Amino acid sequence: MNKIYPILISIAFCILCLSLPNAFVSDDIPGISKNVLIGTWKNITASSGHLLYLNGIISNSIFIIAGNESPIPYRLLNIIIHGITMILAWKLIKKIWNKDIAWIAVSLFAIHPMILESVIWISGLQYPLYTTLLLGSLLCYTNISASKKWWIGTLLCYILALLTSEKAFIFPLIIITYDLLIVQKDKRPWKQWLLFIGITIIPILFLMSQTTTRLTQINTTPSGEQFYNPLIQIPTAIGWYLRYFFYPNALTLYHSEENFVTMPNLIINSALTISYIWLTIIAWKKNKKTAFFLTLGIIALLPTLTPLKVAWIIAERYAYSTILSWSILIGYGVWWASSRLKKPMLAPIIIALIVGTYSIRSLNRVADWKNQDTLWIATSKTSPSDPKTHNNMGDVYARNGDLINALKEFSKAIELYPAYADAYHNAGNTLEQMKKPNEAITYYEKAIAINPTLWQSYTQLANIYYQQKDFQKTKEYLEKANAILPNVPAITDALKKINKELEGK
Repeated sequence: MNKIYPILISIAFCILCLSLPNAFVSDDIPGISKNVLIGTWKNITASSGHLLYLNGIISNSIFIIAGNESPIPYRLLNIIIHGITMILAWKLIKKIWNKDIAWIAVSLFAIHPMILESVIWISGLQYPLYTTLLLGSLLCYTNISASKKWWIGTLLCYILALLTSEKAFIFPLIIITYDLLIVQKDKRPWKQWLLFIGITIIPILFLMSQTTTRLTQINTTPSGEQFYNPLIQIPTAIGWYLRYFFYPNALTLYHSEENFVTMPNLIINSALTISYIWLTIIAWKKNKKTAFFLTLGIIALLPTLTPLKVAWIIAERYAYSTILSWSILIGYGVWWASSRLKKPMLAPIIIALIVGTYSIRSLNRVADWKNQDTLWIATSKTSPSDPKTHNNMGDVYARNGDLINALKEFSKAIELYPAYADAYHNAGNTLEQMKKPNEAITYYEKAIAINPTLWQSYTQLANIYYQQKDFQKTKEYLEKANAILPNVPAITDALKKINKELEGK
């Protein structure tokens, strides 16, 4: 019976490997292919408000070995990490339940369409990576009672997880839940719990220090509000995650439409959330193992369910660990039904049908992520209200030479979010291509007024003023760009050139 599951998992990885030649997209471009800092120490420490030093080390290492022209080695690492996650999950499920449930759960998780954003988007690496490290830490923790040497693995994996993503601070909650529901000792291991809670204080303090920066980064709505209403946010998030888990239809990089809360959706999502909580409470009393994975599914979402607007309400990458927990629960349910009915072939048949459906949907998503154009065209169909969608569609039109529609899209992005510095910069680029330098200057100046660290606008302004023979302003803007991003050859060389021009006058 179990022979079918390795076949299903192999098919899943073949589909994932089809994404290997896909281009760098979205954050991959400034983060890897056009990252002037990649390969340097600053790339490791420049974390943009996140404790992501391990990610910088990884990208630097791949760059040193393979460069940054091809996305294949970077994306291959994501797929490998996803595979390691599955192996560790298989070991954990086998330990808690049995091998049959482990095979079913891992088969479902391998190719669920919602995990693709974390696996084939290179910038999504932190989600499978910190999940893998937390699973490794949990597996080591489950062996501590047998031998104290497992403490080293537990602590090492947890610290590495924290250096991968600040969201790993949920680990103390995971081990406490594990001890209460799976181990069920009369004597609570308070010292162990306090040790991990103590380690977790550091990233929590770090996150608190970065709250203002993160609020500025993620707040792309005209209202400028910095808080979600948790009575709406939490059921909206959990409800939509549940709906997409069972019916992954409108998947997208920007789940902006779900932010528009309608009464029918609020009722449905609230009912789903209340049902989930009720089921979890019942499971705590009657089925401890089921309760563990039900609770784990919510714990994994906790870092993004804060009322502070430091995370999107919904993002598929946020749910990577939760999809694993829910896949385990479905695996248990299918195995239980098959065993109860005494039909051993029922489970593999059901799973094969589900995985087949998931595979078709995932093939479509792999195609959506093929390159910048396909990604943003797909996103525009599902997320038309997001200003980032229109900014990116402007790029699509600009790359294809349609400058008029590009400018319309950038203008629409600015209309939706008047403080959108990148959209102003891109509109300036378009106007410059349309031979309207004076109008472009206005947009570039607006961009840097909103975001004074946008060095690209300074270099573009320098270029315009150089064309207009205003060498003093050219130097002024190049110096500002150099102050933000020092020792970049293109900028320093331009500065040397303009200084010679001024000396020659």
